[in-house]
Amino acid sequence: AMESLPPKPDMPAGATYQREVLRIFADEYGAQNGQQDAIDLAAWFNRLRERALDKRLAPNEPVEVPPGFLANAIAMPSPLGGQGERAPTVVRR
Repeated sequence: AMESLPPKPDMPAGATYQREVLRIFADEYGAQNGQQDAIDLAAWFNRLRERALDKRLAPNEPVEVPPGFLANAIAMPSPLGGQGERAPTVVRR
């Protein structure tokens, strides 16, 4: 995932400047074919983003996990049933 930033002063007019804000190594999570896993993961995230932008994805709504990622998916139930303070969204191992 990239973040667009204002161009640096020494960049030509009309140039863009982006920095990486998130990198996921798909081989660690998918079906062991890095190129296909990256394509599948990007498509999944794009679908989720589109649903969220269209207000079709409610907070704490369960989402379907692509088949190649099911073996590594971890269900995180909300301890508050979707009410009040949110649970952490990242689990470190």
